[in-house]
Amino acid sequence: MKKTLALISLTALFPGAWAHADSAYINYRHQYAESTRMHADRVKFGSRLDSGWGFEGELKYKTAGDRQDVAFDNTVGNGHELTVSYQYRLDEKWLLTPSFALESIEKSTAI
Repeated sequence: MKKTLALISLTALFPGAWAHADSAYINYRHQYAESTRMHADRVKFGSRLDSGWGFEGELKYKTAGDRQDVAFDNTVGNGHELTVSYQYRLDEKWLLTPSFALESIEKSTAI
């Protein structure tokens, strides 16, 4: 829970950066896995600055308990992800975007 609050605090800083951003977005996805009858949700906040730097934060949730097949029932955290990228403009049609993503779940963190 502390990790989720820290991530929410970090994403709260994005609106200030969005004032100077070339583009920004919010992406919500809902998933239902038929084999496990489990619902999951993801919310991603992203921003690309005029300087070429991009920042994304993603919150992941899933249903838990006895009623996993009921959407939005007993929702628990399922990890989060932070991504930093930079866009190099090679010419008018081509962009190169290296990125660094840090994904964290309850028991581990991966790069």
